Amino acid sequence: MLAGLDRLSTTSVRRSSRAYIKDTAPKNDVDRIQLVLHGMPQVTEVNYVSKEQALADFQQRQRATRPYQLPAEQSPAASLEINLRDPSDYLDVANYLRAQTSSVD
Repeated sequence: MLAGLDRLSTTSVRRSSRAYIKDTAPKNDVDRIQLVLHGMPQVTEVNYVSKEQALADFQQRQRATRPYQLPAEQSPAASLEINLRDPSDYLDVANYLRAQTSSVD
């Protein structure tokens, strides 16, 4: 089991979802979930985004719009970006991730 997916968000137009990973999730659990997701017929691609990369991406977006200093306790979480074969596949993937509640929020 994962030690913490945090939240699951989706954008059906892009056929993508993002599973947020708890800071306490062991790397081997995250790697295992990523491997299982890669093997699901509903999933076309899975990419790990580290907490550091998520923060850098956030800062880049903020520079483009308006400067904003994010408090340390609100820094973005690591995540798995999941591309779906079809938006209707969201529920199958979400159900699998919900079963991994110790690592995914």
